[in-house]
Amino acid sequence: MPLEIIGAGLPRTGTSSLREALEQLGYPTYHMSENAKFNDSKKWMFIVEDNYGRDFKDWDYAFAQKGRRVYTASVDAPGSTFYKSQMEVYPDAKVILTVRDNPKVWVDSARETVLKATEAGGGIIGAVTKFVVQDVFQQKMLEMINLVFFKHPDACNGALHKANLDGGKAAEEFYTSWNEEVIRSVPSDKLLVFNVKQGWEPLCKFLGKPIPNTPFPRVNDRVEFQKNISNMRYVALGFLTIVGGGICGLAIFLL
Repeated sequence: MPLEIIGAGLPRTGTSSLREALEQLGYPTYHMSENAKFNDSKKWMFIVEDNYGRDFKDWDYAFAQKGRRVYTASVDAPGSTFYKSQMEVYPDAKVILTVRDNPKVWVDSARETVLKATEAGGGIIGAVTKFVVQDVFQQKMLEMINLVFFKHPDACNGALHKANLDGGKAAEEFYTSWNEEVIRSVPSDKLLVFNVKQGWEPLCKFLGKPIPNTPFPRVNDRVEFQKNISNMRYVALGFLTIVGGGICGLAIFLL
């Protein structure tokens, strides 16, 4: 079954909330969280090897693997990086570009969430946190994020990393240019530019679906994301405490 919805919005633009909304509307949705759940990073790195994914055509390999549920929608990185290639393979699909209120809001959100998750802080606790993050996200996760999202020439190409270094205009300009390129590339009748604050109405109208009798989902907001990062650091601290205590106990025993 081909993709019916292609997400072209950058991470930290409400993609987790959109994923939950699409699931409620009946679209099994691929998201970065699925990548972590199923250890898909090697798969996405294989896709990048094909001329950075520009020439990749077998998108059923990514979204309709045997033994897994078949996805009819994809949002968030890594999938959003390859929205143009997906449009060629699934010409009838509709495209949703998730956006924030303005570029600065996006940069601030990225610096306080996804970048902290990948950089994890300094010192020994930071180093162990990175180990925990690697374990939680599985073996190739951070390497894949770095390659697909930070270094991909058609995507961020380092702009998000620059946002973390100086929060400067370059990152805001990247956000703006990304959105403008999506709008130029997608036929207007197939594109919805969507801020999740707008709720169900524009999304359901675009997809021809009735509006649910439930609030529009709001998940993975900044506070929740930061709490998850803090929890990883607590796990790392606990790991250090256990290991350190074990070493001290062994030393006392040997003495």
